[in-house]
Amino acid sequence: MIKNERQYRISKSQLDRFVERISEIGTSENAFAEIHRAAHQSEIDLLSLQISEYEALVRGDISVFSVSSLDDLPSSLIKARIARGKTQKELAAILGLKEQQVQRWEADNYEAASLATLKSVATALNVGVASDLIVMKSASDMPRLLHRLAACGFDKAMLARILPANSYTALISGLGSGEAIWNALVELSSVFGISIRRLLDADSSLPFAFGSRVRYKLRTNADSEKVDAFTVYAHYVAALACKACEHVPMIAIPQEWSSFRDAILADFGKISLQSVLDYTWNCGIIVIPICYSGAFHGAVWKISGRHVIVVKQNTSQTARWLFDLLHEIGHVVNNHVSETSAVIEIEPIGQKESDTDDDETVANEWAEDVLFDGDSDRIEKAVVKAASGNVKMMKAAIEKVADTFEMDVGVLANHMAWRLADQQINWWGAAENLQKGLIAPDEIVRKGLLTHVNLAVLNEFDRDMFIRAIEKQ
Repeated sequence: MIKNERQYRISKSQLDRFVERISEIGTSENAFAEIHRAAHQSEIDLLSLQISEYEALVRGDISVFSVSSLDDLPSSLIKARIARGKTQKELAAILGLKEQQVQRWEADNYEAASLATLKSVATALNVGVASDLIVMKSASDMPRLLHRLAACGFDKAMLARILPANSYTALISGLGSGEAIWNALVELSSVFGISIRRLLDADSSLPFAFGSRVRYKLRTNADSEKVDAFTVYAHYVAALACKACEHVPMIAIPQEWSSFRDAILADFGKISLQSVLDYTWNCGIIVIPICYSGAFHGAVWKISGRHVIVVKQNTSQTARWLFDLLHEIGHVVNNHVSETSAVIEIEPIGQKESDTDDDETVANEWAEDVLFDGDSDRIEKAVVKAASGNVKMMKAAIEKVADTFEMDVGVLANHMAWRLADQQINWWGAAENLQKGLIAPDEIVRKGLLTHVNLAVLNEFDRDMFIRAIEKQ
């Protein structure tokens, strides 16, 4: 469908080219020429139909618009604007919006517009819309849709986590207002990256295609549907962040741990969650905090040339957040991530070798070297010596050694807790008591994200879903 004068001019130009090409083929009867002639004629027919429709709308041949079908609503609003002689800029002015907002709505066929928006556009263009249109269409499809969602991991608990309360209630009960049901459908269609029509189509599968490109190994007791579902959701959030950070410049990040460490020390004077986070953002890498238990423990994507790290922790230990972030950066600098290969952390990220994945071991060692300046073995031995091999003296020993080596005591405590865990000794409580951060680590990461994103480029539903995703529940 042609939506504006620019598209009209382009379509006219394309039509002329196809007519010229079919003329060049001539009347040759060989099979190759016949195939090309048929293909060009098909394009000519389609373009001619679209051009004729647009010209008829511009002339005002069609002046009455009434919508009784959900599927017809987006195209009817666009056609009505053209027939009323309104440009996208003029419609935006009537609605009190910027031209770019109307352009985005029409480019997406109003898929991401709220019901209130659709009503306001229809009113501005004098388009009649059946009052029960949304309720009648969606309520009849709700049970089937919920069954399909549950089958692929989006159970009620997951839906309650990602959807606003009024949208969730309307979706589950099917008894909410037409606006609440419509909003729920818009939000879900955005997560899956499909139209509402396809979302409600019982014969259409929900898209998990990109899941085949992520690299992870499931635990024997892992729920693959839940992992896939949260992966789809987290990828949606990551893609929104990329869209909202297009203005953030990207520069090459040092691949060697020593160069990375030296760069941070030169810019910030110390290795901390805040300094590593700031430097990572300075390189154009997006870092997103998600405080949600289960499914997976972190992820890295490369979307449109930009790396996006999801740090997913429930703990308040700053050192754990710092190690997890460095671990994911380790995947980036060691080229474990590409446009077609993501990393999803199914197992908890820890300072130990992986029995099943060499890339995890490489990322762990890279992170550890950044934190300990490549000298973790000597520092571990210094702690054991200072504690005389006695776990009860470990706390005082860690504080002493951390001071000697001028490193964060919480980082060293977290490291030694992992080493003791290898010996079946639970020292995590003591390690937590040695964390010195005054600001919650998730707040540090969240503040860094909100400092850089431009939420104004997101539509109202994507913006609300994005904010909800990074909030601490």
